[in-house]
Amino acid sequence: MITCLSVSHKNASLPMLESLNISDDKDLARSLYSENIVQECVLLQTCHRVEIYCVLTDSKTESAVKQILKSWSAKTGVSLDLISKTVIFIMEEQH
Repeated sequence: MITCLSVSHKNASLPMLESLNISDDKDLARSLYSENIVQECVLLQTCHRVEIYCVLTDSKTESAVKQILKSWSAKTGVSLDLISKTVIFIMEEQH
């Protein structure tokens, strides 16, 4: 299952968007791989958005997304509660 966790200028202020920028994207990916949360992961960051695209390893999507948000929180210092309220979650079934 392909998932996208996204925050953009459409749903967050510029300071919030800057706070959610992940400075070490490789470290985040390594963390998600080592915890066996994702099979594939790519991070897309621009001045208008931060998005994490993943293929999840677990069929328990809610649990995996929570783990990704926890990792994002740990890497940025933004509280998990605030990230959870700001990030949009998009899921697409693979065919």
